[in-house]
Amino acid sequence: MARRARAGQLHCPGSRKGTPRRQVECAHDPRQQADLPHRPGSPEPGLGRAHPRCHPLRPDLPDPGQGILPKINRTLAEREDAIDGGTDRADGLRAEATAVREQYEAELAEARHDAARIRSQATEEGSKAIAAARAEGIAERDGILAAGHQQIAAERETAERELAGDVDSWAHALAGRIVGEPVGAQRA
Repeated sequence: MARRARAGQLHCPGSRKGTPRRQVECAHDPRQQADLPHRPGSPEPGLGRAHPRCHPLRPDLPDPGQGILPKINRTLAEREDAIDGGTDRADGLRAEATAVREQYEAELAEARHDAARIRSQATEEGSKAIAAARAEGIAERDGILAAGHQQIAAERETAERELAGDVDSWAHALAGRIVGEPVGAQRA
């Protein structure tokens, strides 16, 4: 992994090629730490700052924190956002679906209640219509029966009057046939 230029020399990406390691300003080299002046931003006085593209533990390798780690962190953040965002969106959609379902069930219950009320009202109106038709039919029947009884009574009286006058003559004629001689008014 490490490229060795010559024995005792290592290449640091932040330095010129072929520069011996002890001449490179890298804070990780304990031999150089005492020689390096304090620079602003370094964690401790007396420690120099490593070249920004040097690996902190191995100056001959590029620092993964400069190129790879930000990409990894960005990818992990995007993945976390996709997962958590997907979960949050799914929770939101689930809550919205639950609200829509509750609204649908409430409207359905209200529609069922209205349908039951309409059926009850129609049954009541039907019962009233049947009762009214039955009462009208009974009244009409009673009227027809009363008129029929009156007509029969009138015809009976007329028939009795007509027959009452003829009964006497028919009785005498019948009695005369039975006896063989004229009886009553025919006798004279």
